[in-house]
Amino acid sequence: MNRSSGLTLVEVLVAVAVLAIVLVSITAPFIFNLQSASNASLQTQASQILSTLTAQIEQQQILLAPSSSQVFLYTPHTTVLSSGSPPSSCSSYLSGGDHPDQFCGTATNQGDYNPSSLLSTPMNSYYVAVCWSSRGGGEACVHATTLE
Repeated sequence: MNRSSGLTLVEVLVAVAVLAIVLVSITAPFIFNLQSASNASLQTQASQILSTLTAQIEQQQILLAPSSSQVFLYTPHTTVLSSGSPPSSCSSYLSGGDHPDQFCGTATNQGDYNPSSLLSTPMNSYYVAVCWSSRGGGEACVHATTLE
């Protein structure tokens, strides 16, 4: 038999399989880092929105009756609240996955804050949360408590 020089089909398939395994092992950390950077970016944006909301509460631009809440919708790269009527809760709004580029904030007036009557004027305690749909699925939030 006359054997020509070159590789057999089996040798080529084995080489391609080895190359595929090497490429997957090299690119997996890069993909993980991209996802981590994306999640960090979303958390940073949410923290900035949280800071804005707490500042508005402290400056009394947002006033709520005790034990009441208000939901706010934010679109990234804008300083304007989304128009229209907000949903009843952030969880219901974000659970559908239809709003991947929006943040949902909730401010709740928890009532009077005056520990042991130390303050001459009682203040209201507000719980504030800003949530978003995380890239891995589910909902992620940042939280704060502030006084007004």
